[in-house]
Amino acid sequence: GQFVLLGMGGAFTEDPDDVVLIPVDADRNHTRACVLGSSVGQVLDSPRWTISPTEAVLDVIYRLQSLARSSKGAIQALDINPLVVGDGTVTAVDGVVTRMIDLERPA
Repeated sequence: GQFVLLGMGGAFTEDPDDVVLIPVDADRNHTRACVLGSSVGQVLDSPRWTISPTEAVLDVIYRLQSLARSSKGAIQALDINPLVVGDGTVTAVDGVVTRMIDLERPA
């Protein structure tokens, strides 16, 4: 199946314990539990923020899940890197979408 992979990035990029796989077809409660139960969730929910960015990050994940479900398999991969997190906000700086048709074309 399809998944949203969420990780810390930066120096933590290579640490498999700092990523969480969330099924695209997970409901909002399961998605929230996956995020909040991860090391990413601990950072998002920490007192370092004036305004918690948790809801903004969850909104991005919900939208990615919806996009993946509605594409009916047409999207092979979607990479947002980096997703910059701030006080109550997130900003997608760069992204790449790989469509199934892109993989099926001869080089």
